[in-house]
Amino acid sequence: MDPQMMKAAQLHAPGDLRVETVAKPSPGTGQVLLEVEACGVCGSDIPRICVTGTYHFPTIPGHEFAGRVVEAGPGVDAKYLGRRSAVIPLIGCGVCEMCRTGLPFHCASYDFLGSRSDGGFAEYVLAPASNLVFLGENVSGEAAALLEPMAVGLHCMRRPGVEPGDTVVVFGAGGIGLFAAQWARLLGAGRVIQVDIRERALESARACGADTIIDASSEKAVEKVMELTSGRGADLAVEAAGSPISTAEAFRCVRRRGRISFVGRIDGAWTMPEDVLTGLMRKEQTLYGNWGFDSYSFPANDWEVAAQALSAEKIVVEPIISHRFALDEANEAVRIMRDKAEHFCKVMLVMDGRR
Repeated sequence: MDPQMMKAAQLHAPGDLRVETVAKPSPGTGQVLLEVEACGVCGSDIPRICVTGTYHFPTIPGHEFAGRVVEAGPGVDAKYLGRRSAVIPLIGCGVCEMCRTGLPFHCASYDFLGSRSDGGFAEYVLAPASNLVFLGENVSGEAAALLEPMAVGLHCMRRPGVEPGDTVVVFGAGGIGLFAAQWARLLGAGRVIQVDIRERALESARACGADTIIDASSEKAVEKVMELTSGRGADLAVEAAGSPISTAEAFRCVRRRGRISFVGRIDGAWTMPEDVLTGLMRKEQTLYGNWGFDSYSFPANDWEVAAQALSAEKIVVEPIISHRFALDEANEAVRIMRDKAEHFCKVMLVMDGRR
């Protein structure tokens, strides 16, 4: 292949994802060019690729990626060359109120790699040097590419807080739910309970270290949590399934003055049952909404904490990766997730083609 060209999966319209040869981009001021090692296919990529489309066409999707810096643009220190890095996909404007107060994820006019600008479904990708999160050589490209959902999982735990000895119940054993449960343990939880209705998802939860798993297809989750806590209830429940049923149960299984942290996305409307609303009020529970991660050094940087834990091998990744596809197979990866053709957890595009 011409060294000025690369392979990429480009979205030309909703449902029209094409693997084709395109021009390799060149880094501008403050940018680097990364050779992509791996890119995760996020659940949010599926409606974006198949239904809603991106902000312009063509666009290269993919916001969960990592690689090696192979070219540095003007103003970028040459010491970055050769470094392995994950990339924070959100690019704040830097001047709005949210950016100035350290909350770029809430920027009013942000850019985002993989939806507003080209992302990681490609052999090479441009990124701001300031958005790099460096990782050691002991971290695989696939693990590094999962730093984004890892950071989201941490964020939904740090917002409500985990106190030493807490009982934490996580509804949903998808990628973010499995990371959230691991963070609960690392942040000091005394017992971590994971709930799902899928046998293979619960196997992953067990492999990732959950103390107790509850198969909600055959057990009543709330009753089981109450039994495990001697009727007190969990200190914190995390809803990571995006299910109306588990959303209600998250409230029902939490103690008085307990916390509920939402990170799952519900399709359509959700009506709050009367007993849930009454419990929220009478128990004085606190509800936390989560939509992303903190990426500034102050007050907290979920990415840096996640990178340190990953490099120290405190986070388990392998049980979370269910599928690996070559870039040429991007449409098959999307199809499996869109059609729910088989069980999946984290689907990866691996640029060396390893299955």
